[in-house]
Amino acid sequence: MKKYILVVAVVMLVVAMAGSTWAAVTTQTVNTTAQVLGLCKNGTNGTLTFAPIDPSGVANVTASSLGLTYSCSNGTTFNITGITGGSSTSGTCASFNGIMTDGGGHTLNYALTCAGGPYAGLGFTNPIAIVLNGTITPVQFQNAFAATYTDTVTVEVTY
Repeated sequence: MKKYILVVAVVMLVVAMAGSTWAAVTTQTVNTTAQVLGLCKNGTNGTLTFAPIDPSGVANVTASSLGLTYSCSNGTTFNITGITGGSSTSGTCASFNGIMTDGGGHTLNYALTCAGGPYAGLGFTNPIAIVLNGTITPVQFQNAFAATYTDTVTVEVTY
């Protein structure tokens, strides 16, 4: 019986040692990648409203746009490359001469300027405000027909 117990103990010891020699550790790597696109999206449309114009005035009437925004990926730059008016006029931030109409055939000329860029995107939760500055000179409004004039301007952005 002692011999039997000794044999069982030796077999168990051999099995335990063999199990530990069969266990091995290996490692593998997993490469991870993600790409954040550098892109821009239109934000909110803006408005540019001139105050009521006194046609007997002798000073330029000016206005600045409110609410025009554009959003780009953080670090993506963009420029304003063109401005087009509903009256088929076009230009750049340095020089845009538009024509507003009253729907009855009457027109009122105006000029727009803006900073063309480059603007640096700050991410989509931080939209960039684009300010358009408008001017109507006395020569343009002193003989204008009494009416409400409008135009729709499209701002072209390149990134």
